[in-house]
Amino acid sequence: MNTPLPNIPERCHHCRMHINLCFCNQLIKIENKIKVTVLMHYKEYAITTNTAHLIPKILQNADIRFHGHKNKESLDLSDVSEETETNLLLYPLTQNNILSPDLIKELKAPIRLFVPDGNWRQTARMIRRTPALAKMKKVVLPIGEPSNYHLRHGPTPHHLCTYEAISRALGLLEGTETQTKMNNAFTTMVNRVLYTRGKAKLK
Repeated sequence: MNTPLPNIPERCHHCRMHINLCFCNQLIKIENKIKVTVLMHYKEYAITTNTAHLIPKILQNADIRFHGHKNKESLDLSDVSEETETNLLLYPLTQNNILSPDLIKELKAPIRLFVPDGNWRQTARMIRRTPALAKMKKVVLPIGEPSNYHLRHGPTPHHLCTYEAISRALGLLEGTETQTKMNNAFTTMVNRVLYTRGKAKLK
C-alpha cells in the first residue's frame, strides 16, 4: 500500500509564501530614488528563505542580475557607467569606506547601489572575476542593531541578510521612510516563515 503524500500547501509565485500566508498586499512598490541592483548567485534563487528576490517586488527602481551558472552567459553589467553615475558595491568584507553621512556627502549623484547575494565564497569569486565590480567603490554598513532575520544564522548577530542590508543602506542614502516601509514587509515575511516552523505566533 502506497503512503499518501503529505498535504503541502501551494506557494504564492510572487511572495513565495504558502498560499494561506501570502503577504503580497504588503509588497507595495516604494519609489526609491537610488537604483538597486542585486547580484544574485543562481543557486540562491531556489532557496525559499532567500530575501533578495523580494527587492524588485517592493522597490520600484531595482533589478536582479544572476551569476555563477556554468551554462549561462557571464554577469551582464554592460549598462554600468563610471562617468555618469557613482557606483557603490555593498560588500561587508571591505575594511574601509563605512557608509556614513560624511562619506555620503562626498558622493556625486546619481548613485547606484550594487549588492551581492550569495555565500562568502560565491560573492568573492564573482567580484574577482568581474572587472566592472572590482573597479567599484566598496562600502560597508556601520554596525547597528542585531539582525532580525531568524531564518538562517550568520557568523554574528550583526551579520545581515541581503534584504536587511539593502534596507539599512537606503535608510542612510535616502532616509528612514524607505527603510521603515521595507522593514514592515520584512518583519511579516520572517514571522510567517517562523510560524510555519512552529516558532512564532502569527501576527
